[in-house]
Amino acid sequence: MTEDLIVRTTRAGEEVIVSLEGELDLATMDAVRAALTAAVSPTAATVIVDIARLSFMDASGLGLLIAAHRRCADAGCRLTLRHPTGVVERILDIASPTHHLSVERRAPSGRLAADNPTLPTLAGGLRRAEG
Repeated sequence: MTEDLIVRTTRAGEEVIVSLEGELDLATMDAVRAALTAAVSPTAATVIVDIARLSFMDASGLGLLIAAHRRCADAGCRLTLRHPTGVVERILDIASPTHHLSVERRAPSGRLAADNPTLPTLAGGLRRAEG
């Protein structure tokens, strides 16, 4: 059963924040695609997709975020996925090293962690982000 998905977009100067709440899957991805397409514009230097309240994401949702990342890069802006949790974070842990997704995480204390902290690879080892 698919939950409703709430999509909110806010703009602050050159930054666009697209906040998602609920489930991102095949049934709900059109609304997210529309919001992300509108967010990538000549005036946006950064597009942040706040996924802290995203409770589920399937492969179609991941594919949508990867495509948005590529569109953003082609347009000269940066796309960052902010504060993943639970199953969404585990999916990104597997996909981020391969697709070079920028992920902003919370440190255990609630403070922000650096982009792409130590991530497990598919082989089960650890990869430490450079930088």
